[in-house]
Amino acid sequence: FPHHILPVATILLETENPEGWLGRLRLFRPPDDRFAKPTARSAKDRMQLGMHFPDGTSFEAQLRMDSVRLKHGGSRIQRPGETAKNTSEATLGLPGAQKVALRLAMDVNHGSRPNAGRMVVRGASFKPKPFAGEYLSRSSIQLPGGAGDDVQSPAHYERLWNAGRYLFAASSWPGGLPPNLQGIWNERVNPPCDCDYHMDLNVQMALWHAPTGNLLEYHDPFFRLLDGMVSGARKNARHFFEMRGLAFPCKSYGQGEGHHRTDAWVGTSGWLMQHCWKHWRYTLDETFLSERCQPLHREVSRFYLDYLVEDHGRLIIIPSESPENRLM
Repeated sequence: FPHHILPVATILLETENPEGWLGRLRLFRPPDDRFAKPTARSAKDRMQLGMHFPDGTSFEAQLRMDSVRLKHGGSRIQRPGETAKNTSEATLGLPGAQKVALRLAMDVNHGSRPNAGRMVVRGASFKPKPFAGEYLSRSSIQLPGGAGDDVQSPAHYERLWNAGRYLFAASSWPGGLPPNLQGIWNERVNPPCDCDYHMDLNVQMALWHAPTGNLLEYHDPFFRLLDGMVSGARKNARHFFEMRGLAFPCKSYGQGEGHHRTDAWVGTSGWLMQHCWKHWRYTLDETFLSERCQPLHREVSRFYLDYLVEDHGRLIIIPSESPENRLM
């Protein structure tokens, strides 16, 4: 599956103190006794914190200083990092520094070594686009009421609409992947439901407003996710069901994997294809229709044609189940 792009968060610190900066930097992982203590590394201008999980997933966070303006020479990180209570700490000494840019990146990989440092380097030369102005201002709603503090006021829902739209755009962007369950920024080591992609409704709900809210570029991350899952979906259809076409799994970590066990809920593929069709209806992009939409629809249709059973003149899906009420 193609390596997805994660954001680089930049924090700009400025001071008028002629003595410059002196403080403490800390990379912190919330404590969780179920997992091993993280490892830390530090150098003159960076700190790293990483760990491995039992299932083969690894993460690495790196904090790097950039664009430091020094009036005279002096050390940067004065004391190397340490790992105490899931924390990497270091003292920051920047004599005479008036401006400091701290760039933070985190990379997560399954089965291969993460490399947050590469993303920090890319971020150092990357000029971020004002996505809030470029994308979020394309559509707006205006509802009567005050500032929105009154939950009964229509203006309150206007504020919720704006907040949800911002969170969506901040956790997914063209060239990346769609939003996962808890979003890319959350405080837990092991978030609920593994913070994965649930395609029995959650991914679909996150994307419903993309076309109507004039954010069609944000369909691209979803199509990239589907492209990476085609191989696993084909294996599902062949090995689990002995049928043709594509049977997309209900859950995914975004790594292109298939089912981990037999899953008799086969509604996922139909749900996912609705977004492809809606994108075509909004864009009338014939290249998209012929090269991405129709091939997927054709393969999904083959699976359903094999799976449907005739019953008294009707075609029914059997066996089946609900994702929330599984067959045991």
